Amino acid sequence: MVGRHAGRDLDAYFQGSWDEFEAAIVSGFDFTQLPDFGETMHKNIYQWYQDAEEAKLWRPLLSKINFIKESSTMNTNYNTQFYGKTVVATGKLENYTRDGIQAKLLELGAKPASSVTKKTDYLIVGEKAGSKLTKAQQLGIKTLTEAEFEDILAK
Repeated sequence: MVGRHAGRDLDAYFQGSWDEFEAAIVSGFDFTQLPDFGETMHKNIYQWYQDAEEAKLWRPLLSKINFIKESSTMNTNYNTQFYGKTVVATGKLENYTRDGIQAKLLELGAKPASSVTKKTDYLIVGEKAGSKLTKAQQLGIKTLTEAEFEDILAK
């Protein structure tokens, strides 16, 4: 349940410190207080942490892993259309890799997400968009083609 986006949020909240993250778990931290962290993710973090079999896999790795601070720059220009908005990209994009669109959204001050929910503000649609497009249409979420997205950026 903790993917790229939730992991980025945890990294930001705990300033990239495994020790702070672990101390929070030990002290009974309520992960639901973080944006987009619901009860399911909260429980899953605790289940994963307390699972002895899982710990046999990841605990030995902690001493061998060097955590590298991800460099992502959020735009400080609050006037971008995407600033503070939750944006999902789906389908094959011509000009962006999956990581590339995520980085671009972060630069714009947007909050990239991987799934469409009622909190999603925009869906950028590439080829073979599939179920995310259907869900966005059902929820009335604004969809943009990649060309429309780039047109907005050019303005």
